[in-house]
Amino acid sequence: MGEMGENNGCRVLVVEDHSDTCELMVRLLRGSYEVVTAECYDSALRVAEEKAPHVVIADLGLPGRSGLELMRELKARYGVPGVAVTGHYVEDGQVYREAGFVRFLRKPIRVEELLKVLDEACEQGADVKA
Repeated sequence: MGEMGENNGCRVLVVEDHSDTCELMVRLLRGSYEVVTAECYDSALRVAEEKAPHVVIADLGLPGRSGLELMRELKARYGVPGVAVTGHYVEDGQVYREAGFVRFLRKPIRVEELLKVLDEACEQGADVKA
């Protein structure tokens, strides 16, 4: 797919309830990806229906229903891969992988790691959409 972070055809849905974190992720990703955002479970489902993302980046600690529940629903509906973002240690990664998360990133997130993970997930997401 070219150089790291050059996936212009890849649409990334960022689901993050902290506006500062969401804004930072959008700024980091916008030049390389098409980025759409949502702040909770319900808005993420609406955005996914309208914008058909190739990859989802979801905070696990969302208000209301969790990022884990969201990823299960998005995987069931669209088969889209997800990247979990959390400030906590994930003990049982298998539960999250079964829900559709292909990678986990712990906060604070390193930009290089985020771009690498997204490149890999975008390839998987493109395969799903093909």
